[in-house]
Amino acid sequence: RTESSTPADWIAMGIANARLKGRMEKREGTPAVYLDGAHTPVSFTHAVKTFNRLEGKKGTLLFSAVEGKDAGAMIRCIKGCFADVIVTSAGSFRKNNPQVLWETVKAVHPDAKLIPDIGEALHTARTGGRPVLCCGSFFLVGEVTGRLQ
Repeated sequence: RTESSTPADWIAMGIANARLKGRMEKREGTPAVYLDGAHTPVSFTHAVKTFNRLEGKKGTLLFSAVEGKDAGAMIRCIKGCFADVIVTSAGSFRKNNPQVLWETVKAVHPDAKLIPDIGEALHTARTGGRPVLCCGSFFLVGEVTGRLQ
């Protein structure tokens, strides 16, 4: 703030500097991990496009979704957007079936891997050396956050 700034300037500066945990939240490291709880087709598509703008199309998607979400519609946008896709569990708080989700994902990304254990899936994603987008569920983001700390 400066003496010449106005309340409107302060609001604009506050908005520009605002951060929301679990929304394109970048965790530094090698490789970087981005956490985004996007769980609708529209928000998921925006998250993928943003990740691609930031990191290119050579990253790894670590994906899960809980039952009742339109995973098929979410996953349609990933074709050609990731070098690797790993499907995992969204944790145990809400019902989810990684096997069924994996079958859906394979229709768009035939080489997708199924690794139901979240810790193992995260380890495998990071071992590839590519930036990782963890997306599809806030439950997944919460589980991964706990493992990154």
